[in-house]
Amino acid sequence: MMTNWVTLNRDQPRISGWRVQLMSVTDRKQVEEGKAKFRAQFPEIHADWAHEKPYYKLRVGVFRTKREAMSLIQELKDFYPGAYPAKDNNIHPREFIE
Repeated sequence: MMTNWVTLNRDQPRISGWRVQLMSVTDRKQVEEGKAKFRAQFPEIHADWAHEKPYYKLRVGVFRTKREAMSLIQELKDFYPGAYPAKDNNIHPREFIE
């Protein structure tokens, strides 16, 4: 059983962390435009969207703690006043390195 667990986690390693959610909409085009706008403003911060039916969610950054995510929210509050920390249980470990 332990061997199976190790093999599975090597193939698909995922850990829990935090991201900052900027928007949640039902229109894919709108979230893609939001991502492009964010990347133009903050090219050094990772941004991606996820589809959780029926919503498309734009989330940025990757953090180990909620406190770290809150520090980014403080930087973004003038541009994205509705931003909030979002728990993400599907983060690949290499995203913390990039």
